[in-house]
Amino acid sequence: MAIIKKTIDITKPLSDEQRNRVIVAASKPLAFDEDAPELTESQIEEIKGVIDSRRFDEIGQDITVHLTESSMEKVKTFGSDYKGILNRLMNLAISEPELLKKAMLL
Repeated sequence: MAIIKKTIDITKPLSDEQRNRVIVAASKPLAFDEDAPELTESQIEEIKGVIDSRRFDEIGQDITVHLTESSMEKVKTFGSDYKGILNRLMNLAISEPELLKKAMLL
């Protein structure tokens, strides 16, 4: 099997082709094999620790955001990391010109 390497500039919005590929990939079930075995619980916890330690590498500015009650209810369904998810969501949205345009028109 050949190794295919792709480089994606995460500072630029995804192209339509990239967005479609992500959607298709997300809809497929996980397939584990000898090259990519299923992780054990201890491996998952170890990875979570690494992720948590890296979250503070890029410290931003604290702000206060007011959400509607219905939005807050949805946000809390994201789990205990809902604040981190909101942060990443806002960073992604700010990088999407069309989404940013829509938000400015509301």
